Amino acid sequence: MGIFRTTAAAQPSSSLIAATAVKFGIPYWSLSMALNIIVTMLIVGRLWYARQRIRKSMGEQHGRTYTGVAALVIESAAPYAIASFILVILYGIKDTGFILLLPTFPQVQVGQVVTCPL
Repeated sequence: MGIFRTTAAAQPSSSLIAATAVKFGIPYWSLSMALNIIVTMLIVGRLWYARQRIRKSMGEQHGRTYTGVAALVIESAAPYAIASFILVILYGIKDTGFILLLPTFPQVQVGQVVTCPL
């Protein structure tokens, strides 16, 4: 899908918001967003499960590492899922504001890796 969108947008008389690029772009970004949201939910579920097991085996004080909402959000790729959701909406209504989000995706992805507490 991404290759088709890029090819359609790279034509000499086309752009990212041309009809053919949008025809391939909306499914591409929607599938990407859906996959990220599903993976985010799986990661959050796994963190909750790990917290419960640690609390049960080691005590309440050791499970506190996994109780914070901030830790769950940062470790679960939620910022990327939220940015993808906003991008799909802006791209679907052909608002050029989506172009502002595209350069932020690497920062969102790398920021999650760097700020994850160990």
